[in-house]
Amino acid sequence: MISGVLVELEAPSGAAGRWSVDAVDLNADGMGLVLPNALAPGTEVLLSFRLDETCEFTRVPAIVLHQEQVAGTGGVHFGAWDVQDRLRLLEWLVDFYEKVVGVARAGRQRPLH
Repeated sequence: MISGVLVELEAPSGAAGRWSVDAVDLNADGMGLVLPNALAPGTEVLLSFRLDETCEFTRVPAIVLHQEQVAGTGGVHFGAWDVQDRLRLLEWLVDFYEKVVGVARAGRQRPLH
C-alpha cells in the first residue's frame, strides 16, 4: 500500500475539472485514489504524481474503472504511456517493496525459542 502521494488529476473532456487527490494504492497497472464524485467509470483522466525526489510522472493517461461513492475512493487503470516511464514506475515499485519488506523482516528476526 502506498500512501501520502499527492496526485494532480485532470479530466480534459466531459467532467471538466482539475483536482488534487491522495493515492491510496499503486501498482504497475493503475492506482487507487480518493476520487471526486464527478468522475464516473469510463472517464478518461490525466494523472501527474511524484513518488519521491527521483521519480515523477506528468499527465499519465488513465481511465476511471470504478468508484465507491460512499467511501470516496475509486480505481483508475493506466492507459498507453511511454515504455520508459512504465519501466521507471516498475523499478520504483520493486525498490519500494524491497525496502518495506526488508524493514518488516528485520523487525521480525528474533530467535524462535
